[in-house]
Amino acid sequence: MESNPSRFRPRAQVGQSLLLATAVAGVVQAQETSPAALEAARPADLRPRPRNISVSGDYLIGLGNITLPVGYALNGDGIGRSVQSPERNSSYYGASVSWQALPAWGFDLSYFQGTSTGNFAFRPEADGRWTDASVNSSFKLDDTWLQGYVRYRINRFSGTRFGAYLRGGVSYTDAKYEGISSNNQASYSNVGTIRDFTGNLGFGMEYRLFNIGSVRTRAVFEGEGFGGIRSREFTETTIPISGANTMDNMIYGGLGRLLLRADYNFGRSGEWKVFLEGGVQSRFTLESYEKPGRDLLSNSGVPLTNVTLPNGSQSELLWGPYVRAGLRYSF
Repeated sequence: MESNPSRFRPRAQVGQSLLLATAVAGVVQAQETSPAALEAARPADLRPRPRNISVSGDYLIGLGNITLPVGYALNGDGIGRSVQSPERNSSYYGASVSWQALPAWGFDLSYFQGTSTGNFAFRPEADGRWTDASVNSSFKLDDTWLQGYVRYRINRFSGTRFGAYLRGGVSYTDAKYEGISSNNQASYSNVGTIRDFTGNLGFGMEYRLFNIGSVRTRAVFEGEGFGGIRSREFTETTIPISGANTMDNMIYGGLGRLLLRADYNFGRSGEWKVFLEGGVQSRFTLESYEKPGRDLLSNSGVPLTNVTLPNGSQSELLWGPYVRAGLRYSF
């Protein structure tokens, strides 16, 4: 008996139609479950908010040292020229405003105010009019910082435990200082101002740790390098002689922070966030002192040949426990 091929064609056509319908349904389902489709289907009040504005306050208890030029405004007078490095005890507080204007780009503005105090001693020239083996002195430094940055958030870490950003900007520092010898010592004072202009380039990294109820915790590391000009204007007095001088030195260095962060979201859709960070900060600065443009002279007008001038850069350090607390609104 001969078979009739036409009897099997409808079944074949039905099978092909089922395969085609399954493929089309799979494509449609894949499109509907894609991240873009899920995001569009999510209620508006539950979608991520890439734009935000935040305000924060900072506080640092600092230790370290500063650099203080001695004798650079005087013609010798038996004290020579040296760069002292007195230890400091410091306290700094400030405030910052951050605006995430676009999903990747944002802006930061910061203000800081600090006070540092300490003691130091310097040794006069052996053949000078001062008979003291060393002159004990104290100092006080008050400085104000203004900083502005443009920040870029690296989005390729989205969806992982890591987050990162890069930022660049400028800083301006205005400081006043006063160094005065002890009452029972030879009279000496060093009063002046310091102005720093620097360019800054930094980064930040964070790693999500664990949750405690509705509180999220993260480890944060921030680093920054900077370089620029430090301008000094100061007057030194050793009764009955005084002198004034100005110096423009190069400065460069780096800053690092290692912090533990906790934040808590609240509001109808979590648009508000409070955060608290605590850890340690360290700032290291090198200042390249210029060579003097004239010889040091003794009281009799004879050049002082036994004066040792500092070579290379002199270092400053400010480090200590650091805390920051703030409030953020996302929209």
